[in-house]
Amino acid sequence: MDTLIWIFVFIIGMVASFIDSAFKMGYGLATPTLILLGFNPIIVVSTLLFSQLFAGFTKTIYFSIFHHTPFLENEQEIRLNIYYIITGMAGMVGAIILVYLLSELYVLLYIGIMIIFVGIITILNFKLKFTNRKFYLISIISGFNQSISAAGYGPLATYQELMKDGDYKKTRAITSISEAILSGFGFLLYFVLYDLLFDQIQLMIILITTGMISTPFGALTSDILNKKKSKIIIGISSIIIGILLILRIFSII
Repeated sequence: MDTLIWIFVFIIGMVASFIDSAFKMGYGLATPTLILLGFNPIIVVSTLLFSQLFAGFTKTIYFSIFHHTPFLENEQEIRLNIYYIITGMAGMVGAIILVYLLSELYVLLYIGIMIIFVGIITILNFKLKFTNRKFYLISIISGFNQSISAAGYGPLATYQELMKDGDYKKTRAITSISEAILSGFGFLLYFVLYDLLFDQIQLMIILITTGMISTPFGALTSDILNKKKSKIIIGISSIIIGILLILRIFSII
């Protein structure tokens, strides 16, 4: 590939990792952006899942260092994280089956629509009353989105936990751990079903490297950034990129 493309990939990885670390959302913007650059969707999603396996645990460590963020400090939080993971895995298995059975057109169309929808949720920032049914449903949807697009887990899972107890710092830690484990699980699913995962080893190296570089800076600056304005920008960016992807699918652009 052209050197300029790899420079863009490096920039995308740096920006997406920083945003995701600082706001617990936004890394999934890399998915449609890389697809728009011409990368194979399966390679993009599986590679991003692999990189998020490392990024999730890295975020947890840095937030613990910089902000003394408590995580999994009691039995209830451990149980909650297990529920996240189990229900998320159920959603992931369903998604990977659809990816395997459906044509690339429908998968890309879902990714575009989902990115737009997540952008709208991020901007509106609405709240619902917590119930166990909503908890499990959002966990399954989050896992489904993560598996099919490597996107959409952070905003939905964070919103879900805020809906429950409103503790944002604790939420960042819990969802980072579950997201890392689920991303690793999703990568394994792709590894089992496809044999083209390492066709773009450069992409994997760049995304993992940029994640390791940007994550501590995002964690360090998280509390001093204007989250309300930044989330609006992230939401608008999601909507625009989602629309561009849909337009590309139908060869309008």
